[in-house]
Amino acid sequence: MKKRIVSLFLVIVVVCTCVMAAGCSGASYEDIACEEYTSFKDVYFTENPQSDILSINTPKKWKYQKNDNYFKILEYSDEIGSVEFINGNKYENEGKQVFVDELEKTDVSITHTINKSGFGKKAEYTHTFIYEYEDSCDETKSIVVRLPYEKVDKNTASKLMNYAKTKRIHFDDCTGILQTDNGRRSILILGNSFIGSSSIHSTLQRMCGNSISVVAYSKGGAGVREFAEDPYILNEISNGKYAAVLMCGFYASIHVEYFGRIVDACEASDTKLAIFPAHNEVRGCIDDACSRYTYPVLIDWKNEIDLLIEGGIDNSYFRIDDYHGHSTPLAGYVGAHMAYRALFGEMPDENLKYEHVSSYQISLLGDYKTTARIYPAAEHNVNSFE
Repeated sequence: MKKRIVSLFLVIVVVCTCVMAAGCSGASYEDIACEEYTSFKDVYFTENPQSDILSINTPKKWKYQKNDNYFKILEYSDEIGSVEFINGNKYENEGKQVFVDELEKTDVSITHTINKSGFGKKAEYTHTFIYEYEDSCDETKSIVVRLPYEKVDKNTASKLMNYAKTKRIHFDDCTGILQTDNGRRSILILGNSFIGSSSIHSTLQRMCGNSISVVAYSKGGAGVREFAEDPYILNEISNGKYAAVLMCGFYASIHVEYFGRIVDACEASDTKLAIFPAHNEVRGCIDDACSRYTYPVLIDWKNEIDLLIEGGIDNSYFRIDDYHGHSTPLAGYVGAHMAYRALFGEMPDENLKYEHVSSYQISLLGDYKTTARIYPAAEHNVNSFE
C-alpha cells in the first residue's frame, strides 16, 4: 500500500511539473500586446555633420536626446530605447535570437532581430534594427536601434525597415578654385538684373573687406553675348585688370557660342574664369558651356539655391515675387559665400553683418555659413553622433 501511494505521488508530481513547464514554454512574444502608432516622420542620423545621413521613419511621439556617444529614444519623458553608431564594428545582440528578418536595399542593408533574455514570466524581448551602408567615401557605417518589444508593432517594424534610406549631404567643393598669385586686387562679376536684385556684389565685398575689390557690371536682360560684344569689357579683361571673372548669362546656344570670346580674353591674360549661373539660367546651356570649354571652372550658384529649396527652405526666401523671379539678397549671400570660398580657399567670417541680408535670413540656412553643407529636408533636425 505504501509503495502504491509513493508511486502515485511521484506520478502526480511528474505530471504537474510537466504541465507547468509546458505552460511556461508555450508563452510566445507574439502574445505580448504592442503599442500601435499612426503618425510617423523621417528622422535623420549621421556620424558627424560632414558625413552621409541615414533617414529612418519613426513614430512622431518619439524624441531623441543626445547622451555621450548615443541617443536616447524618449516617449514623453520616459526612455524607451536607444540609437547607437558602431562605426562598422560587428554588433553582438544580447540574449537568444528568436526572430530575424533581413532586407537588402540599393543603399542600405537592414537586419531586424527579436532577442529574448530571461526565462518564464521574467522573460523580456527586445527589437534590434541594424542599418549598414557605405558613405560617399566608401566606408561602412552601422547604426543600431534598440527598442522593447511592446513599442514596435508590425506596422512600426515595417516603417523602420522599408522606409530607411541614405541621403547625401551636398557640398560644392569650389574651395580655392579661383585662388591666384597674379597679384591683382580686383574681381569682376558679369550678369543682368539678377546681380542687382541679389546684392551679391556688395555682400561679397563685405566678406572680402579690403583684401580685394569687387566690380559688378549688370545689364537688364543681358546674357553672355552682350558682354562678349562689349570692347571695353573685353579690353579690361585682356589687359589683366582682374584676378578673376565670374560669368552669368547662359540662356541660349548663342550665349554659349559667344562665351568663347570671354574664355580667350581670360586665358590670354592669365585671368581665372568661372561659369557662375544665376537662378533663372538654362541648365542645358550651362552644361553645354562646361563641356565645350576646358579653361573655366563651374561655380554652380543656380544649383546651390535649388538644393536649399529642395531641402525645405521656402522658395520665397530666394526668389522675389515678380515676373522674372529675381534673386533675393539671401540668394546673393549664397552666391557670395561660394565665390569667397573659391577665391580664398576658406569660409567667410561667420560673425559679419550685412547691409542687405539679415542674420535671421542667414540662420534659415542652418550651419551653411560655417560648413557650406546642404542637408536634405532642412525642416528636420539632423542628429549627429559627434
